Amino acid sequence: MTSLLNLPVTVLMDTFELLCQHCYPTARNHLFPDYSLRGCHCNYACDLGPHDPSSRVALANLCCTNKFLSAIATPILYHLAYYPDINYPEDQITAFYRTMLVERPDLCQHVRSIHLLEKDLDSLPSELVEAIKERFGIVTFTLPEDASLVPLDSGYSSSLSGHRMSLPMLLTRGCIGLQELCLVVDFMDDIIGCIPLKILPRLKTLIITMDESENQLDTPRLQTISLASPSLGVLTISGLTFFLPSKNWANLRELTLISSCLDIHVVKLLLQECPVLESFAYEMEVYDERPLDSPHTYPCDLVRAISEHTSKTLRSLNLNLRHFWSGWYFDEPAEAMGNFRSLKSLEHLEVGLESLLGNTSMEDDQDKVLCLFSWTLPARIHSVTIEASREVDSRLLGLTLDYLTKVCSEEFPELETIVVRGTYSGFKLAGVSELISSFGESGVSLELRHEPALVEQSSGDQTQVLEQE
Repeated sequence: MTSLLNLPVTVLMDTFELLCQHCYPTARNHLFPDYSLRGCHCNYACDLGPHDPSSRVALANLCCTNKFLSAIATPILYHLAYYPDINYPEDQITAFYRTMLVERPDLCQHVRSIHLLEKDLDSLPSELVEAIKERFGIVTFTLPEDASLVPLDSGYSSSLSGHRMSLPMLLTRGCIGLQELCLVVDFMDDIIGCIPLKILPRLKTLIITMDESENQLDTPRLQTISLASPSLGVLTISGLTFFLPSKNWANLRELTLISSCLDIHVVKLLLQECPVLESFAYEMEVYDERPLDSPHTYPCDLVRAISEHTSKTLRSLNLNLRHFWSGWYFDEPAEAMGNFRSLKSLEHLEVGLESLLGNTSMEDDQDKVLCLFSWTLPARIHSVTIEASREVDSRLLGLTLDYLTKVCSEEFPELETIVVRGTYSGFKLAGVSELISSFGESGVSLELRHEPALVEQSSGDQTQVLEQE
């Protein structure tokens, strides 16, 4: 039998990477999961997916075997910096920062992905705090309330303030190979001005969570982060309510906005900066039910804006507007849904009927019901996911899908898959067997998923799921 030590280094590396959750990540949840699930693995905007600590233990054990295996396994062991849960033992977190920031800063070069719970420098043991301050040249001082009183030659601009110093951001400065970064923007307040972010040329994925105390992601911070990531390809932001153009999004291909509420002109500004955008997901969150007091981003205007700026590049679109204000309706379905036909390159669409139709009543007009999708879907569409969150949605959907079986071969020749997600307890779709058979004759797969809203009942730190299929 061949010894492990006799295998080529490349084979050992490929094998060890199977234990790395950065190289081989576990499946993440649905893009917009239930509120009771979001944030259980990482910050609000990020659902990193299930974490298997045993794989990290296995890599750590390899590092202890002998020097040869340690040299191969150690870089892989530090690919993923992952401590997102407050339940992690404090001594483990302290040991991690002691290793990375003081004892073995050379390991930072191996970090590929950062998913760390925000933690202040001063929360560490005092002796470790002093060691980190000495290494980074951090000088603790208190600025006067009026910042204009600080002399320009005071040296403050080149010093590092120790007030609310973000440990994940300190770590980021040494991670020259960083590819994915998850951060909470509120913690940038006291660090952005005093620690210039280093250019991260390999950073492809940025996940930004807004702190609850913030009401917008202001432009200076967003632009500062953008300047540090010229190759950014994937951006996820939660809680975005304001935006001014950033010039460093030319390579952005995936944009996801979670629990955000943007006026239509802001959406246009944002999309203008993404000339090669291929995937756009938008979960609208409106905090006031009165339209006059909320940004006017009606579905039809939103689709027009998306079409205007991304019609030639966009391949995937996910619109979740179910948290839109109540009581609004439209006379025509085309007015309500906008016209997706103008998105010439669109292949994958995920949309909720309630999101786009609101309280629009279409049950009295059979033609409107029958032609709902044939009027709006683009000709090149490959897959459609439809969310039905109310019983009335299911009744309308059954009629609409029945009509679609008759025209899909001619009007949508590239259509392959239709997924219907029922998110209420009594979800059912009349005549589903006939629909599956009819779509099958046209080469289209119809799949039903019953995903009733999860009801949580909190008891201490435990969350009990009462209903799920």
